Amino acid sequence: MLIEFIRLGGLSVLFLLHCAVCGFALAERLSLWAQAGEPSRNRYFEWFFAISHGMLLNILLLVILGAYGNLNLQWVLGGATFLLAVAVWSLWSRKNRFSFESPGLTGLETIVVSALLVMTILAAMHAPGYWDDTMYHLPLARAYLQHQAIVVHEYIRFPLFPQNVNLLITLGLMLGGELVAQVFATLPLFVMALGLLGVSRWQTGSVNAGVLAALSLFVLRPIGDTLGYAYIDNGLALFCWGSALALAIWSASMPARSHTVWLAVAGVLAGAAAGSKYFGMVFALLALLYVPIRCRGWKPVSVFTAALLLTGAGWYIRSYVVSGDPVHPAGGNVFGTFLWDQGDLLVQKQEQASFGVSPATLNIFAALKAAGAGLWILALPSLFLRRLPSPIRCFQFIFVSYLLFWFFVTQVDRYLAPIYAVATFLSWFFVDRICRLPWVHGLFAKRLRWRIRISVVAQIIVLLAVVASVWGQLRHARSAMVRWDAALSGRAGYTLFSKANEVAPQLGARMLQVGFENAIYFFDGVSIGDWFGPGRYRNMLDCSTGTCGVIEPDKMKALMSGFHARLLVIATKRFPRFDEQAYEQYFDILARDSDGVLLVLKADASGAAK
Repeated sequence: MLIEFIRLGGLSVLFLLHCAVCGFALAERLSLWAQAGEPSRNRYFEWFFAISHGMLLNILLLVILGAYGNLNLQWVLGGATFLLAVAVWSLWSRKNRFSFESPGLTGLETIVVSALLVMTILAAMHAPGYWDDTMYHLPLARAYLQHQAIVVHEYIRFPLFPQNVNLLITLGLMLGGELVAQVFATLPLFVMALGLLGVSRWQTGSVNAGVLAALSLFVLRPIGDTLGYAYIDNGLALFCWGSALALAIWSASMPARSHTVWLAVAGVLAGAAAGSKYFGMVFALLALLYVPIRCRGWKPVSVFTAALLLTGAGWYIRSYVVSGDPVHPAGGNVFGTFLWDQGDLLVQKQEQASFGVSPATLNIFAALKAAGAGLWILALPSLFLRRLPSPIRCFQFIFVSYLLFWFFVTQVDRYLAPIYAVATFLSWFFVDRICRLPWVHGLFAKRLRWRIRISVVAQIIVLLAVVASVWGQLRHARSAMVRWDAALSGRAGYTLFSKANEVAPQLGARMLQVGFENAIYFFDGVSIGDWFGPGRYRNMLDCSTGTCGVIEPDKMKALMSGFHARLLVIATKRFPRFDEQAYEQYFDILARDSDGVLLVLKADASGAAK
């Protein structure tokens, strides 16, 4: 485990440093911190925005290479080297002007930052296979690497979604397999933590609230359930947090109305979020709405919109060109369907409505509790605090507006990603404000020396929380790495898909699967079958009797012929109504386990499916 940790840690640090150097060069060219006011002396902000911008530059590099069919290790390393060389040259040419004048970190802060990075890497040290990672994100990344290009994978559930963060996962898969892909998908949490530490120092005078907020990110259920798996939500959350922070800095410097660089930064990062997931587009529109509320006039709105389109429009244009729907498949009722049909859209709508509490109840507290984000209830009373600075009011606008959208449209816990950081910081900011009230101090003592003791106690609590969090992640990672093979074998479908890999060279690399959509990454060929899209289960299942079972073998044979597949795997545990004797007329059984059965269409029955 130690060797693996060193490998993952080395790759992570190299990637973060590469992003930081590129981001520092960009910030220097834009004179970013000359227009930031008080935050310009905040080391956390400097590194946060440098890494965020550098990460976006690396994603744009991958987009260009993927568009031209050069998404391979040689071109990626060459492009990254070119970016680094340009950044170093840019910083060197302005060495007399470029310097770190912000104060350094205290010993405790150094420990905290190091611990957060260690926690991030440890969190990703486990076998893949939570759900969406092996159903969508990893298969898409592998398809890109196999074709060395950004292609339309028609049998993936969302082939035309915005895919900025998916390209980070692709990069990780290229550099070191599933583990590195999982680390790269989790690193945005560490970068978000830097921003939380920075805004805490800016708005509270200490990093205590920021540390507690950062540690909360690792345990809140919307994040914790998929922590360390190859999901894109952490990357989406990072870009949304960066945009919110840039908006807050712009809002705080409003007397200098001519300074629009931070507004442009907010728009660029909002565009990066929109280019990562459709919910990022929702966040971007809400952030755009805040601009005219804070500052009247067409220029601020125009700057934000132009920056937003610069980094956010590309994936939507691609989706429109390929499918006629810029937000495929969500716009199917307006723009027409492609790959999905009306039945798929209806099933998706019904699934979304099954989460959380009924919007008719107007019970946001219950919805947050059901989503595992009960901590954020503390952010709501912060709305009633008086004499708050404009950055906090900016955060509150984003938090409330997106929370209302989420409550009335979809209550899937992960779809809270755009406000992970904003909501968590506001919650701990409220706690900090309450603890600073005079009457709270009066409950204990009114002497200054007691206040000093309180600050020391707070630092001890923070340190203990950090140590406990690192120890918990270490124990979890050690156990997960030891149980790697057992964990994979325990994933439904893994054993059958592994057997399919063994016979694929003789029987073909295309396979129909029914009920194992979350395991398709484990088959190295083309796995066809999902609730949505061309391989929809509705064509493979008969649900006329109330319980669903696979269709009759002659119908399945005809369906497989249309997909040119001979291999078939069925999740009999999930769909127990399976007539094995009837299927033996056309199929041979290759393997079975407690979850299902792997079959092959007999050679004399395969016909066009050969």
